[in-house]
Amino acid sequence: MNFVWQEVRYSLRKLRTNPGFGLLVVLILGLGIGANTSIFSLVNAVLLRSLPYGNAGQLFLIYEHNPAAEKPREPVSPANYIDWAEQAKVFERLGASRSSTYTLTGSGEPVSVLGYRVSAGFFDLLQAPPLLGRTFQAEVEADGNPAVVLGYGFWQRRFGGEQGVLGRTITLDGKPYTVLGVMPKEFQYPTLDTELWTPLVMSPQIKAVRNTRLLRVVGRLKQGVTAEQARQEMSVVAGGLAQTYPDADAGWGVKVVPMHDEYVGDVRIYMVLLLGAAAFVLLIACTNITSLFLVRAAGRQREIAIRVSLGANRRRLVGAFLIEGAVLATLGGVVGLLLAWWGRETLISFFPGTISNLSIPRVASLPIDWRVLAFISLLCFVSTMVFGLLPAWQSSKPELNAFLKEGSRGTTAGFGGRRFRNVLIVGEIALAFVLMIGAGLMIKSFREVRQSNLGFDPHQLLTARVQLPPYKYKEAHQRAAFYAQTLQRIGALPGVQSVGFSNYLPLSGWWNSLPFVIEGRPAAPSRQEPEVDHRVISPHYFAALKVPLVKGRYFTDADDAQATQVVIINESMARRYWPGEDPLGRRIKFAGEGADDWRAVVGVVGDIRHFGAEVDPKPEVYRPYLQESSPLMGLAIRTTVEPTTLARAVRGAIHEVDADQPVSHLMTMNDLISESAAPRQVSMTLLTILGSAALLLAALGIYGVLSYSIVQRRHEIGIRMALGAQRGQVIRLIMRQSLKLILIGITTGLALGLLLTQVFSTVLFGVRATDPETYAGVTLTLALTAFVASYIPARRATRVEPLIALRNE
Repeated sequence: MNFVWQEVRYSLRKLRTNPGFGLLVVLILGLGIGANTSIFSLVNAVLLRSLPYGNAGQLFLIYEHNPAAEKPREPVSPANYIDWAEQAKVFERLGASRSSTYTLTGSGEPVSVLGYRVSAGFFDLLQAPPLLGRTFQAEVEADGNPAVVLGYGFWQRRFGGEQGVLGRTITLDGKPYTVLGVMPKEFQYPTLDTELWTPLVMSPQIKAVRNTRLLRVVGRLKQGVTAEQARQEMSVVAGGLAQTYPDADAGWGVKVVPMHDEYVGDVRIYMVLLLGAAAFVLLIACTNITSLFLVRAAGRQREIAIRVSLGANRRRLVGAFLIEGAVLATLGGVVGLLLAWWGRETLISFFPGTISNLSIPRVASLPIDWRVLAFISLLCFVSTMVFGLLPAWQSSKPELNAFLKEGSRGTTAGFGGRRFRNVLIVGEIALAFVLMIGAGLMIKSFREVRQSNLGFDPHQLLTARVQLPPYKYKEAHQRAAFYAQTLQRIGALPGVQSVGFSNYLPLSGWWNSLPFVIEGRPAAPSRQEPEVDHRVISPHYFAALKVPLVKGRYFTDADDAQATQVVIINESMARRYWPGEDPLGRRIKFAGEGADDWRAVVGVVGDIRHFGAEVDPKPEVYRPYLQESSPLMGLAIRTTVEPTTLARAVRGAIHEVDADQPVSHLMTMNDLISESAAPRQVSMTLLTILGSAALLLAALGIYGVLSYSIVQRRHEIGIRMALGAQRGQVIRLIMRQSLKLILIGITTGLALGLLLTQVFSTVLFGVRATDPETYAGVTLTLALTAFVASYIPARRATRVEPLIALRNE
């Protein structure tokens, strides 16, 4: 321990006498560790942290699955859920839930609240105890006394975190609900924006339903049961039900998915890419510092030779270098931790607000927990090994006679000499090139997504969502009257050009599909009919979105309940089901409807990319709202002024029709588009930051290594200038060597980039992984930066006075 403490004090003393070197190393390492810590804290929150339930690894989501269906994975029918619960032996318990949007009234402005109806014992299934009060008991709360469990955020916003909230009543959809409990802050089911939970009460009639799939089923595996065993048993159960109930379940199996995987979803690939990019940044930082240590070690050969002559063996010398590296790595780790801590809020701010299921999971906070601290410790250890061991090993075998001679200078020959440092410089340039290529491709891909044609004009478009409570709007004519008055009042507002609505707006994350048949064609077997996305719209909806009419006509107010039933289809449906034919006048009927419920096609409109630029349009059918009522309305308001300035007026117009009707998700369509592209946008932003960090580190590394190398070559430069070399010749000599390394580094990076960036192909849109424009831009940027980083120390080298340099030597 005395040796360790002595070397620590000696290292600190050396840093005080030469602060420039220490500050440069700590800065480079701090940037590398800080970038990795920030990204790892994000990966930790999204991928590694367990869900906020007890023994979360045993929880699985169970779906019905039919590979031949338009939507292969569906929720579960009530009857199948009940049969599963009785027959499946691999699960301790099954639970069911269903989303429900409530209208909260009674205090303040009415608001729309996202809730979930959950089966008895659901919170016990999740092993999630409440923060206050209790959850629903094993017996389902009676309909005569509805109960509710509040989410933490809702409790804080609506009740100010009052402890006395238990036993109070709130009015949901016109009914009083008694508050039983409050869940903890970290609890979420299924997402953080779920604000409350109520009991799922199923009547005997609902329990017998097998054709309608509407329940989200969760199961907890028994101890010792594997996921594969669960899948095998559930397949047997599903097969038995398919034989017993062929009309409803033929062709339908079961999909058993770990709940954690379901939450992570498509975000996983972005997280892995970001973590790999951050590792590149750290590798560049370590390469830089290794180069600096080698240059510095070359200048300390005389000191090392004296140590050896006084009895220090190789083990002690290597230990001394490693301790010095550990001191610097620790300081760099502290700086990196501070940078990551200070950058948490900035990192969180990159993620847009939540809407429906489009939010990236669990990024409301990025705690620096034990995993993050362990990760930082590992980085510090690895960094010490990388940039401490190689210089230590090489420098621990000096030539005593050469370095103890009077006036001898540090040499750069051998393993730690110029050739090896050149390899390191080439390596960091190549790594920076690859990382910048990845960032460039993501930037261009995101730009393509934002500039791609979605089939409508998103500019100057304000959106809002209104969901009519069933207790107040039971009949179709009541809903139609509300919609008609709302459209009239909003359309009369100054600055409104046109207004329309659809039950499912583009990029809202909401959709509905229905099986259908075409008149005059053979009917498919039951439950195997083709499906089409189904939307209900108002007459001026397409005008508000500026969706082109390909043929036929739009809906009018004359398309009401007494008129002929009509539909409008999109181009994708026309191409798929009437290729080379005119679909106008053809008739379709939705499965399960009466023999006379045919609907004539009166128009064909352009395709709308409802699910984003990356997803091809699906066949779609639009129906007039006066012929098909829907409790959900998504408003699309085309304005001649800044859309957000009309938000208050739109809310007021709706409240003039119904003062108790909540209005939610008032935002521009461009904001809605940004939220739908959240994973891609965040990845692009973070990769850009990491690419910039790589460029900065590469520049610092080249500058630092050349600066220290020039210090070691003062004697050589002094002799050259004393013999008549001009400053321009010295600059060209140094720059010629630097440019050679830059060229080799970029060439190596180009080869690596062509190989590694193929990984990006799965997340790119509208751009190839070998995009020449991106490669050219990165090559020019990196070459120019490296040139400047080389030129500054080369220019400074010519300021050395030859006589002073020779006298100092």
